[in-house]
Amino acid sequence: MSFHVLTISAVGCDGCSHGVNPETSATEGDTTGTSGTGMDASSTTDEPPAPECESRRLETQAILQTRCGSCHGEQGKEEFSNITDLDAMMATGKIVPGDPANSLIYQRIVLGEMPPPSQAGVSTEEMAVLGAWIGECSAPGGGRSPDPQSEPRCAPEAPVTMEQWLDMIHSDLSKLDPNDRQFQRYISFIDVYNAGYCPAQLKTYRQALTKLLNSLSEKSKPAFPVEIAGSHDAIFRIDLRLFGWDADLWDKIACANPYSVDYGVNEAYPVAAAIQDALKNEQGRKVTLFVQPGRSFMNIVARPPLYHEILRIPATLAELAAAKSGIDDLAANALAEQNNQALDLVARAGFYSSGVAEVNRIVERQEISSDGYFWHSFDFADRNGLRNIFAHPLDFQADGGEVIFSLPNGFQAYAIVNHLGQRLDKAPIEIVKDLDNEEDEIAVVNGISCMGCHVSGIIVRADEIRAHIMSNMEDYVSQSIVGVKNLYPEGNVMDLQQTDSDSFMKALEKVQVPVVIEADDGGLIEPIRIADFAFLRVELTTALAAAEIGTSPEKLLSIEQTVPDIALLYDGGALKREDFGDMFAPSVEALQIGDAQPIAACTPG
Repeated sequence: MSFHVLTISAVGCDGCSHGVNPETSATEGDTTGTSGTGMDASSTTDEPPAPECESRRLETQAILQTRCGSCHGEQGKEEFSNITDLDAMMATGKIVPGDPANSLIYQRIVLGEMPPPSQAGVSTEEMAVLGAWIGECSAPGGGRSPDPQSEPRCAPEAPVTMEQWLDMIHSDLSKLDPNDRQFQRYISFIDVYNAGYCPAQLKTYRQALTKLLNSLSEKSKPAFPVEIAGSHDAIFRIDLRLFGWDADLWDKIACANPYSVDYGVNEAYPVAAAIQDALKNEQGRKVTLFVQPGRSFMNIVARPPLYHEILRIPATLAELAAAKSGIDDLAANALAEQNNQALDLVARAGFYSSGVAEVNRIVERQEISSDGYFWHSFDFADRNGLRNIFAHPLDFQADGGEVIFSLPNGFQAYAIVNHLGQRLDKAPIEIVKDLDNEEDEIAVVNGISCMGCHVSGIIVRADEIRAHIMSNMEDYVSQSIVGVKNLYPEGNVMDLQQTDSDSFMKALEKVQVPVVIEADDGGLIEPIRIADFAFLRVELTTALAAAEIGTSPEKLLSIEQTVPDIALLYDGGALKREDFGDMFAPSVEALQIGDAQPIAACTPG
């Protein structure tokens, strides 16, 4: 089977692998975007600290204020002025992050030099607090990894109950103009918070959601999901209008989400029905599924078929080029450029090998009338005959490819088609592979695979065909040499690639999303992809399963007779995502939380 890949705003996954190699992430073309825009991997230095570390920090400041503040306050003596400003103490070297023994403040306290003998000294317990904060929490990443695949280490003192978070949503809605309410919907990561994941991990989910929503928008301006008050960075309101969505599209997504629940049927929580009523439109249509779990929401909209439906990606390459970029005829434009009948309309680059494709590849950029870009690639099953692009740089026969075009807000979208230009959900692995996609037999799946690879948009890579042809002109007819000179411009393609990459990076910077997230194993992974890995790959313990269902571990285990698979959670057991998915709806209904199979809400008419 042969194919052709369309990517909206990035040129081929050359050299892509699991995330980004930290050793090569800022090489040619700055493919991770870690330079040029000031945006790096999600930094742990500005992440909200985990509750334990935050508590230690506050205790440390209180101890220093009590024991040392009288002499070393804002107008303090010597080098220890404003001693409770811990960031300033680190910036000036008086505290060495992660190293109490070499921290001057700690040394002076341990030696009994601070506070002076005339004042009460620091107790052993207080000394332990100071040492713990400096040693375990002051260093970047101390207690605050942004990797959502990591174990939950920040169990809240009291989980947010269903009644509480429903009240939060109702309160949020009540503050809005009544005319705007019908356009509001909610996405929740409250299960992540209740499961004990740390603030930095919740921030990663927020960043992934922000990027994904804008990658599924055809509006001209980027937009943000809005955190609702009191939700611990875990529940977000989205205005459908800001992303070009409507109620029908939301309902289609919610009905496809296997973790959607109709909470309005639960008489114990009348506020859910009140929210449904508050969201009614002018025709009185009630919004049954007003909130979706964030992780499963992101999982389904980042893949076909919803990915195609949301972005309205046409069924063929020709229709896509016309509808999204105003290009009437891709092949005719390339032929015009080749024959010198057009100037700077089409530019190509070819490579002997490509990271995602098995063999050689050509990428092509077509000029469009509006701001933005449209790239597509040609990929091959082998290098034989007309598939050898160095022997046939103009009359090659491709087995597939990838197209990348920009969205109006500066983000990008993707599609995959076969050699006939027909859209596919995923590419055949004999042509290209996504080695990170363990869940789908390493297939390149449109949307999620492309976003995971094109972390900074178009990948910058120099053409290899022009130099080869110019060095071996005796092997080619003059017409081919002229055509190559026209279609494969020297140096120009890299400039175009860099310009388009910069455009994407500016859009990413506007929404304050990092290019990559640093995983605990040191890998650098695109935010949407790392969130998806966490959703699909982290096995669910009793605590995690209970949080996702919306109950306590004790109550979940109590319905074993009704849902026998719950027995798998005993004795430290855990469930794979697909197994948990099978028991989710029966568990929700057995616990009388709501309707997890809302047939009425998802039946047309």
